[in-house]
Amino acid sequence: MSEMTISEATKVFASPSYANDEYFHRVCDLLRAEQPVVWVEAEDIYPFWAITAEWFLPKSMARLDGRFAELAQASVAKMESLGGRMELKALLSVVVPRIESIALNGTPELTQSTFVSGLKRLPVNYTLRP
Repeated sequence: MSEMTISEATKVFASPSYANDEYFHRVCDLLRAEQPVVWVEAEDIYPFWAITAEWFLPKSMARLDGRFAELAQASVAKMESLGGRMELKALLSVVVPRIESIALNGTPELTQSTFVSGLKRLPVNYTLRP
């Protein structure tokens, strides 16, 4: 295992070998020690970041459960006070007034992985007001 390169180790996230628990955990241990955040690219999948840092292990995350709940409740309360449109309100109130014109300039690309799905690229042309 110690002779495996980081590039070879990242392949575990994009192949059936992830189903072998013992192998998967040995690879994650190697990545955690050598490079805890890695970019994974493989055929037939969208590239993504794999995070093996100990901070993200279940035991570490469990210690933060109370804080996560507190932050989530505060965020929900703030969104409710803004009518449920916190991000949109920030965008509309700050950025949009500066845009004079905007037009799509290509095909939007989506990103998809086991963890995240959404826009990867949205090519646009725009002009700002002076």
